[in-house]
This record gives sequence, structure tokens and C-alpha cells, in this order.
Amino acid sequence: ISEGLERLRAELRKEGYMKVETAATRVYNDEKKTVRMNVAVKPGPQYRMGRLTIQGLDITTEPEIRKMWGLKEGAVFRDNYPDKFLQNIRDGGVLDNLGETKSKLTYEEGRKLIHVTLIFTAPKVEPKPMNAMSSGCASPWVATREVSRMGSSLPRRLVCMPRWISGV
Repeated sequence: ISEGLERLRAELRKEGYMKVETAATRVYNDEKKTVRMNVAVKPGPQYRMGRLTIQGLDITTEPEIRKMWGLKEGAVFRDNYPDKFLQNIRDGGVLDNLGETKSKLTYEEGRKLIHVTLIFTAPKVEPKPMNAMSSGCASPWVATREVSRMGSSLPRRLVCMPRWISGV
């Protein structure tokens, strides 16, 4: 019964009712050996899509991701859409070198809006040491000098790192 109620709440959240309340009561009839189930549903207010904010992407990629986003401002908000959208971005290989992604929802109670922030982070990449005889790095990797740590007496060495990290 509790699983059925949760499925009901999930379906209503897909229609913008983010604060659904359900209650189930049972009425037993010992003479007829039956149970009557009453389910009360309070859908609450319907929320709509507010602002979309995208963090962590460059000025070229951010508009492309914004175009792919399917919920327009003012449309009925669909629960789980932001996370499914990010999963599709990851699974579809839309962005190279994609690190962690997450979404953040901010409720604006007065106007019944949900503002969405999509957060993209670059993966942590360790530089690859180059062979001294190597003529360079395979694209999209570039040769660069490793930055020595402050106070380190170690010499800087030539390493390969992704082009977008090195700034080249």
C-alpha cells in the first residue's frame, strides 16, 4: 500500500504538484471479512518552471545546453526532469571531459515557481608525464611545463595535459 501511495505521489509530482499529501485509512468488516481502503489525496499547489541557471560551462557550450533544456519558463514543472536531463547529457556523450553534474532546485513559494540550477564541473585530470624522446602529445593533449609546488626543490618536468586545462 505504501508503495502504491508513493507511486501516486510521484505521478502527481510529474504534473507539478510537488507537495502532495496522501493518507490511507482502512475500515475492517469482521462479519463480511472485508477491508475497505480509503485514500485521501491533497495535491497542493501546482508549481511551474522558473529561471534556468547554468554554472560551470563556457560561453559557447552554455547556450547549447540551454537550447536542449525542454522545460520552458512558466511550463508545469516536472519532478525529476533536471536529473534525467543531466543523465541524458552524460549518457549521450554531449560534452567531452564531463565531470560531476548535479541540479539544485529553489522554490519560490509566493509565485509557486521552481528555479533550477544545473551545475557542471570539470573532471579531475592528472597530467601524464612525457617521454623525453616524445615529439609531443596526442590531440587533444598538449605539452606544458608542470608547475612546481611552492618551496619544492624538484625541477619542473614536461607533461601532457588536456588542452582546456592548460589554457593553450
